[in-house]
Amino acid sequence: GKKFFEPALMGILNCMGSKSKRVQRSACGSLAELANCFQNRKFHRMSDYVQPIVSTFVKGLALYRLLNFNHLVDVISSVCRVWSLEDESKVVTNPKLMDALIPPLLKRWIAFSESSTCMFPVMECLTRFTSFMGPIPHFQQTYAPSMFQQAFQLACRIKQEKAEYVIKKERKMMMNNNLFCQCCNNNNNNNNKIINNEKLKALQEQLGDIDDERVGQHVRMDVPNLEYWVSAMDMLSAICETTQPAFAKLAFGVPATENKLMEMLYCAILEKHLAVRRNGLALLGDLILFCSDQVGPHIGKFMPLCIENLQPELYLICTNSSWCIGVGLEKYGIKMNIYFK
Repeated sequence: GKKFFEPALMGILNCMGSKSKRVQRSACGSLAELANCFQNRKFHRMSDYVQPIVSTFVKGLALYRLLNFNHLVDVISSVCRVWSLEDESKVVTNPKLMDALIPPLLKRWIAFSESSTCMFPVMECLTRFTSFMGPIPHFQQTYAPSMFQQAFQLACRIKQEKAEYVIKKERKMMMNNNLFCQCCNNNNNNNNKIINNEKLKALQEQLGDIDDERVGQHVRMDVPNLEYWVSAMDMLSAICETTQPAFAKLAFGVPATENKLMEMLYCAILEKHLAVRRNGLALLGDLILFCSDQVGPHIGKFMPLCIENLQPELYLICTNSSWCIGVGLEKYGIKMNIYFK
């Protein structure tokens, strides 16, 4: 009954404010489990306790450090999901809730370094918020622009890093081959056709750290984390689906932004990384569906890629490709016939 439930909830919330990291972590887990139970029961509503829960979340966002921050973000996401199912989503669409939770989450996201995996739970939480709050004018005016810019810039940056990585990798392979050929030629000039073990070892040491004299810098082989690209496109899809027509203005209002978006998306669909390609196709489908007029001039270079990705063995990619083609046929009609001859 209520006389047992309410003290238990308040006890969990008090523990979430503890300075002990172990207590914080346990309390977050308890509240997340409680939130999951609420999805299937109707005799209590978490929306009856919005004020103390949100106050605890706000304090936690300021208090928690990296070790437990992910746990806090997960429980915020879980509780907001429950609230979205109660009272016709009035709680999660309340501007006061947005103003309490989104600014500190955005601040943390911006503060995280590019190599921090703590970014992922924050992006996932904000993406879920977008699905709940996107249609609300306050969200579109206050938060959609900054979230779009953060996700868009992240996707473009990872795309650029991947392109630079490929160039550096090819350059290093070419330089490796040149060094190997040079070593072989030197041996041939000395009438020695066999490279002995000592020379092979010296060659391997050379190849481990090659200096490109033309640019005067080391050819570094830092592999970009493409999961950032995946998460960024996931957020862009959520913004596209729920914040129209605000998204169309953000994405296509400036020609430079439009060109970068289309280039990033094209590279994503060409990417070998399956999750990047999958989310690229999902974002393309959303753009065709919700921004068909703006995407129309670019559809010619994307539809052949969709057809190429009709690969049944790659189920999700094939599904997203089929969806893009279907939406394209619906939006552009006979103009699509040229791609199926």
